[in-house]
Amino acid sequence: MRPLTILLVEDEPVVALDMQLELEQAGYRVATATDVDTALRVCAEHLPDLVILNFVYANNMDGMSLARILQTQYLAPVLFITGASWEYMEESAYFYAGHSVLYKPFTKLQFRAAMKSVLEKVCKQL
Repeated sequence: MRPLTILLVEDEPVVALDMQLELEQAGYRVATATDVDTALRVCAEHLPDLVILNFVYANNMDGMSLARILQTQYLAPVLFITGASWEYMEESAYFYAGHSVLYKPFTKLQFRAAMKSVLEKVCKQL
């Protein structure tokens, strides 16, 4: 069985590196992007099994809009990571129920648990 490919779209370099190392140590192939345009290009090249996204990016494009594009074009499931409060997420016009969300700051244990939960859903769909 091939290792799952995860696209990590994170604009905070330290957070991105930490998550990338954690994912690689767990045996996943990891493609990375720091912005929306790169994420779209990388997704087309690598067809990830899962995408990890922020909810808000520096260029004001929200992660939900990117998630909709990736899910529509590539059927890619999404795990959101965010520093925004859950109240902000729920009140956002772009957010809709059903997405997995991990709130920053999070521990490695919380990250692993969130990944396991989302990947179990992904594997059931394969």
